[in-house]
Amino acid sequence: MIMASYAESFGYTPAQFFTLTLRQVAAFGKYAEKREEDIKKSRKSSGSSSSSSGSINTLEELVGRFGTQEAKERLMGDG
Repeated sequence: MIMASYAESFGYTPAQFFTLTLRQVAAFGKYAEKREEDIKKSRKSSGSSSSSSGSINTLEELVGRFGTQEAKERLMGDG
């Protein structure tokens, strides 16, 4: 059931998900696992903290988390 709710986030309805063949479900499971691993790796490589899953409330937080080095320098007045 958990996988069906996960599939729903990718556009499958639960009814559609349960009509998939076992081969399709297995392929989707591998895709879901790889996607989860990629997300974890990108979080580690970006050096983000556990607060990265929280909401962004200010422009500074937005630029700090996703901005280029040039944007960060401009924001801080260094460039």
